[in-house]
Amino acid sequence: MRAVALRPTRIRLSASTACRLRCPSCANARGEIAERLGEGFLRAEDLAGLLNASPWVREVEISGWGEPFLNPDMRAILEVADRHGVALTADNGTTFNDVTEEVLKALVEHRFRRVTCSIDGASNGTYVKYRKGGDYDRVIENVRRLSALKREAGSRYPKLTWQFVVFGHNEHEIGEARRLASELGMVFRLKESWSRDLSPIGDEREVAAQHTRAGTYRHSLKLRRPDWTARVFCHQLWEEPQFNWDGRVLGCCCNNQSFFRGNVFTDGLEEVVNGEQLEDVRGMLLGESEPLEGIPCTSCDVFLSMQASGQYLVRGVSRLLFLAARYVYNELGVRRLRQSVAMPGVAT
Repeated sequence: MRAVALRPTRIRLSASTACRLRCPSCANARGEIAERLGEGFLRAEDLAGLLNASPWVREVEISGWGEPFLNPDMRAILEVADRHGVALTADNGTTFNDVTEEVLKALVEHRFRRVTCSIDGASNGTYVKYRKGGDYDRVIENVRRLSALKREAGSRYPKLTWQFVVFGHNEHEIGEARRLASELGMVFRLKESWSRDLSPIGDEREVAAQHTRAGTYRHSLKLRRPDWTARVFCHQLWEEPQFNWDGRVLGCCCNNQSFFRGNVFTDGLEEVVNGEQLEDVRGMLLGESEPLEGIPCTSCDVFLSMQASGQYLVRGVSRLLFLAARYVYNELGVRRLRQSVAMPGVAT
């Protein structure tokens, strides 16, 4: 029996696969993203066509395997989304090195919802050890300018998050970064490095304690808790599918290897997500069908860990509760409230 047709209200659509930074563990810095996905930028006219054809879409995540604010069409993209009543987010992360004054103003004018800034340090000397080619002072100045524009407009958008990837070379600056984030009105969030061999943490016990504080989260995902990993990433095949800047289908935010069938710009969102191949893939992730040959999932660490453990996806009431909790936490200010309680006397 054919499953109920999906109409995801949130999608992920990369604004860019270009980045001028050269972070050591990043596939983009090694040239792999350009080789596999093609280097390019989302066009405002493609976004407009997609939203015209899919009026049920309410939110689009634009950060992916590149720096979204390098996109020369960014202001037009913001205008298109605003005109369609669609919220834009950059939750996946931006270096925030390359954002112009014009775009900063447009982020406020068009009520861009959320921006996660990847700032791995509280000084330039520490920051550039990983964010090679970046400039800490420029990032902080961009944040200050955006905050000033928000105050002038009397707007709380975009909401800002300081994401701090922890390494051995920056763990001593966690406290200062947290303090500065609060001063700047940003939620502070720690994240573990995907490469544990690169500048390994010296005092893991202390860093782990920092992770338990409000406003942070524990990012230990890949092979330690396959069921949790699946909830975070693989459910995107149902709820927020990922597409490349040119419309080709990536499926989820983890995939940078190859594409599924179809193109969301030429074939249509509903047709792509309900196509035979993605239906078969979702069955595979639920443990209801055999793995398919030649698709991105079969070489993914996340699926391989699920397969090895037998812990496949579980859909149902628990998933709905998870989504509701995530909305309340992100949109209704619970994350910011928890952080202020954990740090009494510090304005957020």
